[in-house]
Amino acid sequence: MRRWRIGILGILAGLAAGCAAGTKPCMVIPAQIEIAEDVREAARAGMERRQSEYNRIKMSMEQSQTRLARLLEERDQLKGEVGEAPTEEKKP
Repeated sequence: MRRWRIGILGILAGLAAGCAAGTKPCMVIPAQIEIAEDVREAARAGMERRQSEYNRIKMSMEQSQTRLARLLEERDQLKGEVGEAPTEEKKP
């Protein structure tokens, strides 16, 4: 882990020295900005995908609750009708 950090620091120092000494414009910072923008866009796409999934699940849950309430009302109504109606005797 320590070697990894030292290696990264060495690379960054080399890039900084190369950018500072040369006459060409430094490409490290624009590349870092581009990478950060790509990461941000990927995170935004993931968030939007999860939001749409959440909204779909929420809508499905609301529809299921509405259907359950309607079925419970229908059950209570049928129980009331069956309780009021005379029972039929079985024919042999």
